[in-house]
Amino acid sequence: MNASTFTGCDKAEPVSPAKLGSIDALRGLAAIYVVICHVGFIPHPDLTLPTLGTRFVEAGHTGVILFFLISSFTLCLSSAKRNTEKNHHAKFFLRRLFRILPLFYFSVLLACARDYHLNGITPSWSTITSSIAGVFIPGKTDNIVWGSWTLGIELTFYLIFPFLFAWANSLWRTVYIFVIMASADLIAVRLILQGQDVKLHPIRFSLLHNIPFFIIGLIFYYIYKYLHEERIHARMLGYAVLSISGGLFLGLLIFSPKSLTNLSTHGHYLVAASMLLLMVGLLIHPTRIIVNSITIYWGQISYSLYLLHPPLVYLLIPVYRFFYGHTPWPVIAYTLSLFLTLCILIPFAVVSYKFIEAPGIKLGSLISKRYL
Repeated sequence: MNASTFTGCDKAEPVSPAKLGSIDALRGLAAIYVVICHVGFIPHPDLTLPTLGTRFVEAGHTGVILFFLISSFTLCLSSAKRNTEKNHHAKFFLRRLFRILPLFYFSVLLACARDYHLNGITPSWSTITSSIAGVFIPGKTDNIVWGSWTLGIELTFYLIFPFLFAWANSLWRTVYIFVIMASADLIAVRLILQGQDVKLHPIRFSLLHNIPFFIIGLIFYYIYKYLHEERIHARMLGYAVLSISGGLFLGLLIFSPKSLTNLSTHGHYLVAASMLLLMVGLLIHPTRIIVNSITIYWGQISYSLYLLHPPLVYLLIPVYRFFYGHTPWPVIAYTLSLFLTLCILIPFAVVSYKFIEAPGIKLGSLISKRYL
């Protein structure tokens, strides 16, 4: 092991994110887990399940944490690969804009159609323009595109990332930065909530609360570099790390379910730790149960899965109620509801990726090469 293993100064040839099947697979599973949560909790009243099942479904919102970890890690790989590129920072941000905005603005149109079809309401121009501009505001939760608060967090992090990556140029410095930002988050939560048992609060959607998860993604990047350089690929070690990850998450579900949902318990950092271990375990040994052609493809269309599923779930609520009204077992009714949702959502996401996302990515790359 050389001295540069845990630093960003070493410019060893990076591996393309496309070659890391485990990362694509986890991105896809994170999107599916968010869908699992919203199928259960977008309907009012919520779809009923046995206690442990309800806890597992409700914890699906933590898929967003995994999204943030993966996003930060892949940005590190991309930045390391293109660090000598002319106008690197400007090209970087432009490509990211063309990655996110086309589908988002298409989703604004879908949201307008949704409101008109379901409620006979045509959103005002001020609402539409506020939503269009709101994608650049971190944590904006009143956007007509449900779930798009994460995009404001992502875009803000994209602006910060080049400077953060240059500063956090070693594992230990990155850990130091994480401790500072996590402490700031914990102090803010304590001062604002005063120990209240709160599930949803504006601070949950704030940049301050979510930036530590991105920094954990940077920590994973340095772990990845070490594992890649030392060529550590051991099946039993991978399984051991995966077992610890699963045990930690399952332990939270069984013994401390509030830590998965309530801000005042600070359990989100334990969730992030379990997801970091999951990423490490699959990097060491990408078991086919998790990393396979299906989950990898879900990862490729994960942005469409994430952004397009809320209105679909809302439209399908009457069908969910039908399943629950004609099935004596809630688990079966919920499974049917989720299965139907995925059967419609996945083809829709495939089309969205092919005709909206992929052309946007290609156009962003073309413009950045030609004009920057």
